[in-house]
Amino acid sequence: MAKRDLIERAGFGDAAAVVGDTEADMGAAQALGLAPVGVTTGLRNRSYLLGAGAATVLDRISQVPAALHGAA
Repeated sequence: MAKRDLIERAGFGDAAAVVGDTEADMGAAQALGLAPVGVTTGLRNRSYLLGAGAATVLDRISQVPAALHGAA
């Protein structure tokens, strides 16, 4: 079963996203058809993550829940 199918079967649907700090994470999100959310807590900075395809970039992990619920 494809990863996207597993995500949909789990009930996440369009609300699912991949949160990460590298271009590989952004690429994985795009390959799965999910929202790519970058976090600058790792190796890459904001402009790099945006260039790698991040739909949004956060400065702290603590911002993730609000961003996923549309309040960021």
